[in-house]
Amino acid sequence: MGSEDSFPSPRCPQDVSDFKNDLRRLKAWSGFSYRELERRVQAAGDVLPAATIADMLNPARPRLPREGQVRSFARACGGTEEDLEPWVLARRRIAMSDAAPSLAGKRPTGMARALLARRPRPPVVPARRPIRRPFLRAAEPPISADRPLLTVWPRSPDAARWAPR
Repeated sequence: MGSEDSFPSPRCPQDVSDFKNDLRRLKAWSGFSYRELERRVQAAGDVLPAATIADMLNPARPRLPREGQVRSFARACGGTEEDLEPWVLARRRIAMSDAAPSLAGKRPTGMARALLARRPRPPVVPARRPIRRPFLRAAEPPISADRPLLTVWPRSPDAARWAPR
């Protein structure tokens, strides 16, 4: 499994980047690939795709992983319930501190600004359910003079009353 005998604990991370460094250290300790971790998470009954694990560990993404993701990841790396608690507490401490990135005080940019600049649209009133009507379909050429050129086919079982008998 790992080079050390004991399950690693976070090294008192002060911000999101420190926490992600500790998560990367945990993954390296486990020796599992992203796909192996995904399979181990699924075996435990959780869902954590390999792409999400990669995003959790990506230093370019300033977002703090959710608590459930941290639990599933640490469990997949080989941690017991007791081993998970320091990781969850470190994550909570960062989430409660000012070190976690927030959107408060930031001005919207790009697409968000364009969407906010639009005038609000009037509320959409749901339309009444349309009445189902039969549609007409051209039939094969008539065999006799009393056979019609067009046949009416019902669209739904409710429209069966329009079907030829």
